[in-house]
Amino acid sequence: MEYRRSVRTYDKGKLRHPEADSYTTGRLSSDGREYICHSCWSWLSIGKMPAQCQNNNMAVPPIPEELSRLNDLEMRLLCSRYPFMKIVSLPTGGQAGIQGSVVNVPVDVHETCASLPHSLRTSGIVAIKLKRAL
Repeated sequence: MEYRRSVRTYDKGKLRHPEADSYTTGRLSSDGREYICHSCWSWLSIGKMPAQCQNNNMAVPPIPEELSRLNDLEMRLLCSRYPFMKIVSLPTGGQAGIQGSVVNVPVDVHETCASLPHSLRTSGIVAIKLKRAL
């Protein structure tokens, strides 16, 4: 999952850590080799467990089936924080960047979940039909 320049080929013979294999995933890349990031390599070379190791409870848990079926709007409603930031277009490359500080506003998700699902009567939405394009 890392860029090629931030990983190296995993070679257990060059490490002093006796349990190095238990800290790696064992998955091979498309070229048939196993790779490890430079940060984990440096920790294992001095005989310590890497800080971002799966055995250190740093594994990404699988997404539950109920959450994987949500659309973008539904996911935003269940967020525990709403980030507010100023997004600007960068001068070269056309990429977007953040200017200034980012403010995280905590949200009580339990209130949102208790009020769902909304009916049209309680949601505050008014249906409008236009007779001609304006």
